[in-house]
Amino acid sequence: MFALLLIGNLLIPFVSPGQNRIYEPTRGSGERNAQMDLLRNEFTSKFNGQKLIFEAIGDFYRSNGDWAFIYVFVYQSGAKPVDFNNSKYKKDYEAGMMDNNGIFALFKKTNGKWSLITHADFPTGVPTGCWWKQYKAPKIIFGSAAEEPKNCL
Repeated sequence: MFALLLIGNLLIPFVSPGQNRIYEPTRGSGERNAQMDLLRNEFTSKFNGQKLIFEAIGDFYRSNGDWAFIYVFVYQSGAKPVDFNNSKYKKDYEAGMMDNNGIFALFKKTNGKWSLITHADFPTGVPTGCWWKQYKAPKIIFGSAAEEPKNCL
């Protein structure tokens, strides 16, 4: 029994707390603000300076403290729709190549700072199924959007 306790106590420092605890960062938290600011920095120029607001959709704002996966709708201030005709997406929008105003994004925290790893802008499907494997992110943060390994090339 003593040996099991000793081994358990030796292993505890090597287990990263929160790796399996999935949560949605609360509104106004430093984590959520940092991630939303990264999205604003990425997309404001693509929308020719429109003032952008991002709203997390459903169960797709998942973080473990080191990685975050989100699906957001983008609006202008006051829940006003973005003007795709005044954006880099104008041609795709006019051609009906966009299903809605949703963006998938993957973030990683390194040395205490969040960075935007990748994003999928206004896709007509869910192109994120293998991001966990491609970017070596924990599969658990993708929830139902994660594909099984056999489906990932």
